[in-house]
Amino acid sequence: GFSSSNVRDAHLLYYCSRQDPRVAPLLFAIKKWAKCHNINDASRHTLSSHAIALMVVHYLTVRNKTKFENQSSSRNSLSVAESPEVLPNFFQIFPKYFKPNLSMEYLSFDHVKDCDIVQFHRCQKSVGELFIGFLKYFCDMDFEKYGISVTEKIGRMDPKLFKTRESKERYQPIIIQDPFHQGNPAIVISTKRRLAKIIEVFKSTHDRILSEGRYSVQLEDICRIQSERDKDIETVTFSILH
Repeated sequence: GFSSSNVRDAHLLYYCSRQDPRVAPLLFAIKKWAKCHNINDASRHTLSSHAIALMVVHYLTVRNKTKFENQSSSRNSLSVAESPEVLPNFFQIFPKYFKPNLSMEYLSFDHVKDCDIVQFHRCQKSVGELFIGFLKYFCDMDFEKYGISVTEKIGRMDPKLFKTRESKERYQPIIIQDPFHQGNPAIVISTKRRLAKIIEVFKSTHDRILSEGRYSVQLEDICRIQSERDKDIETVTFSILH
């Protein structure tokens, strides 16, 4: 139903999509893929659409290369996840338009020209390449050490988010900052096991794309579920690189 959160989400995503034409198709592809793999349903302890949208905005906003500690290798080993810096950080650059406590009556969709002064088109990756990068980025993330924010730089997470993890009765293995409300949109993912199952879907899809060849894989291929009940899922032709 209608809520202030819905309006604020629409407001942010509107400016993101106007800033770069790849944002809307990328978000569509990721949500479709997630839904087909049964990881886009908060009622089943997976990612809500709101959480996925914030993950996409985060990925498109953070700096070009982010180093995460590689827990599967030596102590000092780092894995480098490429993040495209397609979008500006609207909350930091245009706080008067996007500050979290801005009254609903002052939300405006008329500041596109103002926001266009920030050009973030240095990244020339296609929608498909960004999709692959999104999978890789979150496969490499250490969720115990990092939170997902769209208002802060990745190394400057709001300390309140970590206090939230410690103070809540339910353990929160993944923290996604809701920029408009205190809370964690991924709170329903309440165990490490549930998070691991979600990330395994990210990893298996990423590995499949690379093994089969990025130029030949289509969205309908990575959305296909091998079960009778999912055969009627609508498929969309979407080349991973074009």
